[in-house]
Amino acid sequence: MYSNSFYRYPVRQNQNNNRYITVDGFYIQQLIPDTFLVKVSLSSYADTTFEAVTNNNNLYDQTAKGIKEFGIKEEDIILDNTSVTPIFEDGTNITSYKATTTFTIRVYNFQTVLEALSSPGDLNFEGITFTLTNPEEHYQQVLNRATENGIRKAKEIADAIGVSIDPIPLSIKEITDLDQLIERVTSSIPGEISTLKEGFVYIEAKVQEVFKIHTPM
Repeated sequence: MYSNSFYRYPVRQNQNNNRYITVDGFYIQQLIPDTFLVKVSLSSYADTTFEAVTNNNNLYDQTAKGIKEFGIKEEDIILDNTSVTPIFEDGTNITSYKATTTFTIRVYNFQTVLEALSSPGDLNFEGITFTLTNPEEHYQQVLNRATENGIRKAKEIADAIGVSIDPIPLSIKEITDLDQLIERVTSSIPGEISTLKEGFVYIEAKVQEVFKIHTPM
């Protein structure tokens, strides 16, 4: 007789009958901005750098005082940079100096932006950025809608192939492109004051959801 080791016995393997549906949920929302970052500058000319900077500092103080008359708070006038540039004659001789101060005005009403920029003065309009005061709050709402979108997709796919799924996802993974999110939640526009119009910002969210398919008993 042969040893039992020569006979092949059937081996019962553990079969994993779990099947899944994986979907991406997506939602994007257009919003009217509630915060406006207005980039402006002032310039002064003088025979010396000291005089040019002094004159421009005085001009900045007067301008900031006028801006506050539109209800803009001091903390919303943000000084960015002051620079001095020599002015040449014939490309060799310095004839004077130009001092330039760049600053940002944070405003919460678009009409105030138009009024402040259209008032008489020495302001040079550099550009404007539309954004949101609390983007995190808006993003959370959009994220919830993206999750709901994924659930609807999974149900539609399950119905199309004739199966049923657990309506509660096994997992939800946030896959929003954060760089794109930041880019969309701000909108920067250079240009002339006369053509300035209120724009929109966008918030989007994307999730990946996994649903378990019910296996018939």
